[in-house]
Amino acid sequence: MALSPGVAETVELAVGDWIITARAYHAGAATAAAAGWAALTVSAGESVAERITLAPGDGAGTFAYTVAVPGGLSAGALTLTRAGLDGADAAVDGGTRTLTAGVNAGTIELPGGYYLLTIRLAKGGLSAGRTELIHLYPGLTTEAAGPDYVFTDDDLAVAPEPPAPPTTEPPTTEPPATEPPAGTPATGGLSITVGLSLAHELTLSGYGGPIVLSGTGANSAVTLSAEGYSAVAWYVDGEEIGAGDGSITLNAADYDARPHSLTFRGVREGVPYAKLLPFTVTAALPADLPEAEPDPEAEPETGTPYALAITVGAGASQAELAAAIGAAVAALPAAPGGTGPGPGEAWELRVSGLDLSGGLGALYAAAVAALPAGDIALDLGGCTGESIAYALSGSAEEQQAIRERFTALTLSASVATIGGGAKAGSAIKSALGGFSRLRQVSGGGVTAIGENGLRDCAALEGVSFPALESAGKEAFSGCGSLAAVDFPLATSIAGAAFSGCAALETGSFPQVVSFGSHAFTGCTALGSLVLGASPPTAPIFNGLVGQAITITVPPGRKAAYEAACTSTPWGGNVTVTFVEG
Repeated sequence: MALSPGVAETVELAVGDWIITARAYHAGAATAAAAGWAALTVSAGESVAERITLAPGDGAGTFAYTVAVPGGLSAGALTLTRAGLDGADAAVDGGTRTLTAGVNAGTIELPGGYYLLTIRLAKGGLSAGRTELIHLYPGLTTEAAGPDYVFTDDDLAVAPEPPAPPTTEPPTTEPPATEPPAGTPATGGLSITVGLSLAHELTLSGYGGPIVLSGTGANSAVTLSAEGYSAVAWYVDGEEIGAGDGSITLNAADYDARPHSLTFRGVREGVPYAKLLPFTVTAALPADLPEAEPDPEAEPETGTPYALAITVGAGASQAELAAAIGAAVAALPAAPGGTGPGPGEAWELRVSGLDLSGGLGALYAAAVAALPAGDIALDLGGCTGESIAYALSGSAEEQQAIRERFTALTLSASVATIGGGAKAGSAIKSALGGFSRLRQVSGGGVTAIGENGLRDCAALEGVSFPALESAGKEAFSGCGSLAAVDFPLATSIAGAAFSGCAALETGSFPQVVSFGSHAFTGCTALGSLVLGASPPTAPIFNGLVGQAITITVPPGRKAAYEAACTSTPWGGNVTVTFVEG
């Protein structure tokens, strides 16, 4: 039967067990662009509602681009890289194409899937660019052309904040096609809703690009509206600031002068959507506002004698960073003992201005060299850059000595990706892998964590990634102190993502549509999970023995989960109880 995306159809089926397969085709195309399936049981006299999310198929697609740029550029580049959703190989990419004055056109053939398209231009100290999530379909051509890809000198007048890529629901894995079994005349009914799992560009009234608020004047506030959505929630830096209303107003006076992240969540036609919007407050509160009187009875904050703040250039060298940190230390009042933080205390180092995309190796080394022995809590909220990656140098012993100084990390709202990397023996070449004494990590703008991204952070007790969409293979493997995780927007958790997290008791993944094998292997304390509408199709509990695990599922999905758990064993020897909530 023919179906339309987002349109519910009702069909009658024979009583029994069924596998429903749906495929979607672009107009005139013979190759399916996407497909999905669902397993269900039809009982006499009952109606079953089932949502099938379609995901891209296999094979190569073509990306065609036409980009016009002005003359006199000092740098111009177009990069196409795999988004790494649903365990896709993030190493697959289309490389970088140099952009020169005039019209640049070409094609790139790559495996179907989701990719990040990045265009960056620089001229005379100014910059411009574009970042977006694109989808290549097998056997089809995806084009990047038109007014959005024509850049002029006017676009280089201001260096904008990097825009966040649109959020997407990553693909689910389609099993081999199965023909429905023959049966008796149907007395049960099935309502099917097919949702095409493609990037959804949320349109907000009042949003025209990067948001920059100042402490005074006409730019001190902005109002954003999203029409046609239910169950709306707004978050700033991971904390909810409004619920149920399609509009929100941001006032500069309510926030520190630094980059922030605004996250929108809502439901439209039964499909959940989310969007991350970075915004920056560029000035402090107006000078004529009265300062708050200090509370004479308040106890001093722990670690205050060791709080440092430095502002550096985007490309500051290790020597410049060390000098700035050293100067900040010299300006501190005499600290108790005069030897640096003691047990339970830490240097609190806040850094502003640094471009994190250039790597954190120089900052790590500078901080360790400039600060006396003691833990370091690093706050990068005032920095820029879309990603952090592995950047340590020296011997394995020297690298680990640096890692072990850091106990807390706060990323700027601009950081969308914590880079992954390989593990060879004891060496982990990912952004934060092996930081064995790191206890807290937060990033309000992080949407993706790569393979081994936080692997073997043995002391890690808390993570805050409210905008996270995907976690790569073994992303949190070996984080033996992590007791709870809550990723409200995540849609893809790759294989062994939490393997070896022996203290993990609870996990909330209400939007996940794809779990990889061994996702919770070694999670010997696991007792409860919150999952979304799509049951896992992989052995996520391999290696677990004797545990009782309660899984909370959306209303109406208990039967589907029970069927999926039986037809596709989830591994291990555990007792699973499903509850709807």
